[in-house]
Amino acid sequence: MDIDKQIASLETKNVFNFDSSPKIIVAKILIIFVFGILITYTIKPMTIVKLKFDGETQRCSYEIIKKRMFVVSIFISIILFFTLSNFNII
Repeated sequence: MDIDKQIASLETKNVFNFDSSPKIIVAKILIIFVFGILITYTIKPMTIVKLKFDGETQRCSYEIIKKRMFVVSIFISIILFFTLSNFNII
């Protein structure tokens, strides 16, 4: 085994290695952010939902807090980005 080849293969597996054009990089980041929003909306964690109870109709409803959803979506997008780059998908 050649040590130089092993080191070179490890250097190519860098998360922040962007060899493509800036338009493609921005497109990838936006697509990951959209998937992060979709995952956040699908899961609806209790940190982004405000529950309401209507006494007249005896029903519960919820309201999504937009600022918290944006923060949670960014956090999930970062996790998604590092996960996809770890498996060499993007």
